[in-house]
Amino acid sequence: MQATIRPMRESRTANVPAPDGEPRSPFEGAPLLETTFEGGTHRGRVTVAMAPIPHAEAAGWEAVFGTAMQGASPEEREAHSGFPGLLARVEPRGRGYNNWLGWIQFVNERDPRGTSFSSEHDPIWFLQGKEVPYAAVGYAPTFFDAPTRPARRAVLWEADLFLCTVPSVAPADGRPESPLEPLAGVRWGFRIDSDGAAPTPIAPRWTGDWAWASWVPVLRRRFPGWKFADRTPAVPLLGSS
Repeated sequence: MQATIRPMRESRTANVPAPDGEPRSPFEGAPLLETTFEGGTHRGRVTVAMAPIPHAEAAGWEAVFGTAMQGASPEEREAHSGFPGLLARVEPRGRGYNNWLGWIQFVNERDPRGTSFSSEHDPIWFLQGKEVPYAAVGYAPTFFDAPTRPARRAVLWEADLFLCTVPSVAPADGRPESPLEPLAGVRWGFRIDSDGAAPTPIAPRWTGDWAWASWVPVLRRRFPGWKFADRTPAVPLLGSS
């Protein structure tokens, strides 16, 4: 049974409490987008919050860049601030391993003047070049991303993020056996209208099957040992009218 993406237009406010004595999460009080998903034995709810990241520490960039970020000057750290971050959570309603899921993200990045364009799969940094398509995977996994362009060059940066199933494996060799399917999709991003300008967030909105279909060829080329479900690009983008 193939999964069905069932987007909703509900929204409320994120509540991400901080431990005593710790700085509050940038996402606390941010508008919260939510939807339900159901596909075979997989079901639950997804919430997405977007908020500006006030400083490099709030993004945890030291975990990615290590000593390079630890030794950065205040000016270099300030250049990373103000870009939007995204936090996506899963509230599962399935049983056991049916709640093992993964997030996959792709990025379109282009110069607003139309002089350059790039389109690529966007894994978590330590899985770059590995045969794993996920940016986050686990039991009811949470996804976090805080893109940054400290040079502040003019750019339109948009990401397609999908909550996906984790495939079963073939007993003979342990390779993925069942096709990986999307359960929910969201598009979000930011733009810098001119060199040196501040980033402007692009609010997240739910996408349909058509968005997944546009990326399936990329996944099949990049991960030939995996199976990916097809989709028909016929579902309109919510909020585009």
